[in-house]
Amino acid sequence: MNRMLLTSWWIATLIVGVPLVSCASGPVPKGEAPKLDASITHEEISTEAKTLMEIIEQGKRVFSTPFNKHDGLGDGPFDEGEEKTPFGSRLTLQANSDEGNGHFLRMNGLDSQTCLECHSVLSNDAVPATFAVGGVGGAAANAFPAVTNFDVANEKKNVYAAFNGRIINPPFVFGSGGVELLAKEMTQALQDIAQEALLPENLGETFSLTTHGVNFGSVFSRNLTPHELHELENVPGGQTMSDDGLIPTNCSNEAGMQKMKAATRPKLQGDAELMHFIAIQPSKTSLYSIGGKMQSRSFFKETDTKPEIVLDTSNVVGVDSDLVVRPFGRKGNNVTTRDFDCGALRFHMGMEPVEVVGEDIDHDGDGVKNEITIGQLSSLAIFNTTTAPPCEAKTNRKGRKLFRAIGCASCHTPVMKTTRTRLPYQHPEDPAHPFKDSYYNVDLTQAPANFRRSLSGGITVKLYSDLKRHDMGPRLQETLHEATDVENQLFITARLWGIADTAPYMHDGRATTLTEAIDWHGGEAVSARANYFALEQSEQEEVLTFLRSLHAPNHPACSS
Repeated sequence: MNRMLLTSWWIATLIVGVPLVSCASGPVPKGEAPKLDASITHEEISTEAKTLMEIIEQGKRVFSTPFNKHDGLGDGPFDEGEEKTPFGSRLTLQANSDEGNGHFLRMNGLDSQTCLECHSVLSNDAVPATFAVGGVGGAAANAFPAVTNFDVANEKKNVYAAFNGRIINPPFVFGSGGVELLAKEMTQALQDIAQEALLPENLGETFSLTTHGVNFGSVFSRNLTPHELHELENVPGGQTMSDDGLIPTNCSNEAGMQKMKAATRPKLQGDAELMHFIAIQPSKTSLYSIGGKMQSRSFFKETDTKPEIVLDTSNVVGVDSDLVVRPFGRKGNNVTTRDFDCGALRFHMGMEPVEVVGEDIDHDGDGVKNEITIGQLSSLAIFNTTTAPPCEAKTNRKGRKLFRAIGCASCHTPVMKTTRTRLPYQHPEDPAHPFKDSYYNVDLTQAPANFRRSLSGGITVKLYSDLKRHDMGPRLQETLHEATDVENQLFITARLWGIADTAPYMHDGRATTLTEAIDWHGGEAVSARANYFALEQSEQEEVLTFLRSLHAPNHPACSS
């Protein structure tokens, strides 16, 4: 298949001809209408009243539709005396609020009309670039969340621009189903280890948190201290609280999104020595985890019974202390694509999912209710996770061996395998119980995902990542003002599959070449970086040739 045919195939995946359904709560002016015409319901999906391809087509329309004000685009009218959770008033950059249209801002979101606007490039290696629904975005598509200061020119004509927040270059969604299934299996394995450590006969014994070849530190059970018991007694019975006392929703990262804390979890408040409590299995028994690094400021009390034995997670690394692997987002803070989309739709477009704000509620006051229905979000999640995975062309073995020898593969794990082939979907999502109460499931070895079946009976996921957070050093450190320096340096290992077609590189697109991207590595990757630049030039070229063999899905080079 040549590039022109490949491009045409992707363009042909855009679906047309679905009846229009208006979600507006009031009358729509003559000649105008909501643009989104995906009308699928969650019940049609869960009862299999629709085929998989019909569901995918509907999800693709949610992904590809350029929303307008009648769909609910934007945050609604400006009210200086009202803060609209989660984003407050962010309608305009201008001093005169009448200059802003209320739909686009660029800083802190409101930066697009459609997912496709930022995820549309199949290959940036081709000239001109080729198109695909669900692809990457160039530097012009960068998002700028959590900004409180952005100064590119001032009266003093400073040499350096001032910026605090994050800069995010859009990745592709290809192969997301394999990543999601892999993360669910890793999470389940970590939860099982935690439960074993909490057995009374294992009190004080250290358990390694190793799953799918990746180590996340260790845990052990111990008795609560009197100080911790006192703190637990202050939690109201039967009440569940999350970050900063906000009530959690079906979207597991919603509390963090409400405060726009894109860099993992908030800092500890008050007594820095006090570890906070996180429930591991609240539905089964009153078990608690004493949090270590990167934990939420959360308290859970399911019964009036005070636990005496707790799980100490102070030695957990690379994952939150709830032991849930979150593979999506550059900080590793979203458990599924659905979880990610809940926040992304609100942040980038002001489109509010029903499962976040409630049914028939005009939360942002823009005159539109039910902007994104549960069924539409379910179909979007299924579309995202049934996209084909990137492919790997045949290449010389020397570059691959050098990639391993210099230490790159210690984090960029070339291949991981699952034990299952079917990806389950939950609503509401239960991150700590990823295989419980699913409403739908998809066999990822079948079209259109077409993952290869592994010898172990699962699928082979050639993602080149360990789905673990690592300290990448001060050169890559972000400037999010609500995060610590350490948190600003932590990133989940980037998946390298498809990298040949995804320039620019790094989380913010700062590198225009692969060599630049390698040079930016620091922290835990500093030795691998040094090893690369210590190679002979011919050996460096072998490594780069290997990386350039990792292509976007269905690339012609992969079939040769």
